[in-house]
Amino acid sequence: VCEDAELIWVSTGMAGDPIALGISDGKLRFCRDLVIRRNPEQVAVLARHAIFKPFGMDSSDIDYKHSEIAPAVIRIDARSSGDTASVVLAIQPITGDRAGLHVLAGGNTEAERRHYADWARRLRWFMENPENATTSWRPFMVEPT
Repeated sequence: VCEDAELIWVSTGMAGDPIALGISDGKLRFCRDLVIRRNPEQVAVLARHAIFKPFGMDSSDIDYKHSEIAPAVIRIDARSSGDTASVVLAIQPITGDRAGLHVLAGGNTEAERRHYADWARRLRWFMENPENATTSWRPFMVEPT
């Protein structure tokens, strides 16, 4: 058990220390907790395709990289013109049809933190309604299966 990025991390049989998740650099902080009305495994599949628009970055030429840094912990890195930003989505099973989504994001100002919290709220809607994910604001890189 340890505290990192304003969250308490508990390892239950996972090899290694939770701090080794690569989030303890101080750039990512707790942003928002959400309950998603969807199977936790489906939430994990959708999280592997989520994208975000970093605060202040032009969205026209952003490259995204997704990596599973631990079981059910997905890191999304966005790069554009030398700038980088990251979001971490940690999925916690609650029941067979509900999952907790713990969002860590960058942001030092209130406006930046509000930007990422609003993104997470919209992501929840799209995770619960992936068949409707057809707006100009696309939370997914590809259509989830």
